[in-house]
Amino acid sequence: MADEINHKENLKSFYKATEEFGNTIVKEKSSDGILSQGLNVLMNFPSTIYVAYYILNQETFEFEFNQVHPDKYKNEVKNVFQKIIDTGTLGKSLQSGSIGFFNDDDSDNNKNFLICPIVGSGGVIALVLIKVTEVLYPPEHHIYHHVKMFSILLGVTTEKIILQDTQSRTQEMLDQMVATRTMKLAQSKVQLGEKIESLKSDLTMTMPHEVRTPINQILGFSDYLIKTFKKSDIKDAEDYLEIVTDIHISAERLKRLFENYLFYAKLSIISTNVFEIQNLKKDITPSVQPVIYDKIMISIIQAGRQDDLKIELSDSPIAMNEEYINKIVEEIIGNCIKYSEASTGIEVFSFVKDKNYIITFIDHGRGMTNEQIQSIDAYVQFDRRAYEQQGSGLGLSIVQKILDLHEGDFAVESDPGNYTRVMIKLPVPVDYDFEN
Repeated sequence: MADEINHKENLKSFYKATEEFGNTIVKEKSSDGILSQGLNVLMNFPSTIYVAYYILNQETFEFEFNQVHPDKYKNEVKNVFQKIIDTGTLGKSLQSGSIGFFNDDDSDNNKNFLICPIVGSGGVIALVLIKVTEVLYPPEHHIYHHVKMFSILLGVTTEKIILQDTQSRTQEMLDQMVATRTMKLAQSKVQLGEKIESLKSDLTMTMPHEVRTPINQILGFSDYLIKTFKKSDIKDAEDYLEIVTDIHISAERLKRLFENYLFYAKLSIISTNVFEIQNLKKDITPSVQPVIYDKIMISIIQAGRQDDLKIELSDSPIAMNEEYINKIVEEIIGNCIKYSEASTGIEVFSFVKDKNYIITFIDHGRGMTNEQIQSIDAYVQFDRRAYEQQGSGLGLSIVQKILDLHEGDFAVESDPGNYTRVMIKLPVPVDYDFEN
């Protein structure tokens, strides 16, 4: 009876703190201030021990630890959060959009947690994790609806202030642009905003870490089984080995498809934001030759095509992040290997001309028609039925989009059945001294 009375008193404190929060957020101008107040409100929920806050990174689409009240529980909450991801509890809560419940049975003492998604206008933007001494009510009890409603208020309010700050900074930069540029940006603002929010919402629901975890487990276990069956003398071991190998290859293909999908979506979002494009162009790779050489050799060795390769590379700094250079080379050399037979030549050479770094890839495989070259776009794969090649067709589209963002160039020349030549033009930094 005493516990029930205490719970009711704590509920009164929770409701009172919620009411005070609603009255003060009108005056609060700081997103940090609102967040701090919001977590203090949730600390008034009955039997609460601590409240942790995770923010969804809009680039990686993974939750990142922000803070916990009280601060002394920082190490504990990070360990618990990983368990919540590994068990799939987080994914279920995000999919349903409702309060989730997690009990850490591995600990010495039972630890009960409430998982509360923070939702903004474009979907989930953060997550609150509440540790309680006990689950007070059944999951459908109305008290959890109050917690959910408060989390929505916290999310919308925080997002509003962040949006106001962003808009203010954006406006200051836009005012400095020429009138024609400003007019074009204003006319496309609504369309760009809708496209960005749509892409971000789709990727948020995809939950990359929820996909990567099971894929990595399939790869790990199938690799173990492959090694086991290779050494085994049990009956039908060869048949089992063939099945497990197919599973492993399919999982690798699925992982690559998923990573390429995320990569392409990331580039699509960047391409709609003039400021992100400007920041992208500031990245410099001081020496490109070893980057390209290492990526090519890794792919060639894995394919067992060392004897087919002729390579001659010049060196230069490049106005592009090393990640994007690696991705370009990976996709192009991958196609050279995939679409040409073993023992046919693959040539790669590069040079600097007119302040551009030009790299050319040549293979002597099946080639492409002019129509196919003109149709290079996302999710287009040519002659799938005829050649039974696996993939999504995203590779060349990713290459083209990277180069578009960096003002590079991309050209394909081919004679079907004889050769395919791909020329990539990468920008050299404008202040590079070619005399030295």
